Amino acid sequence: MEVSLSETPVRIEPRTQLEQFIGRRVELQGTVSDDRVPQMQGVDLRGLERFRGKQVLVSGVLRRSDERDQGTTYRLEYLSYGYAE
Repeated sequence: MEVSLSETPVRIEPRTQLEQFIGRRVELQGTVSDDRVPQMQGVDLRGLERFRGKQVLVSGVLRRSDERDQGTTYRLEYLSYGYAE
């Protein structure tokens, strides 16, 4: 599935079922978790370890990652982010 990076991202609210947005450009806002792999709203944010505990706005194309003990995980392809101190 091709994705246009100029597509307006869909804002994902907390507790939203992510599966319906696979392959779409999405935007998440919240606090980056302090987990081994940093996450926000169930989406892995590898590479944003320095933002653990901080409020960020992230955007990217939502992809299904892999199956872990907790179930399906997700990641953002073409990740971009903003941070306000």
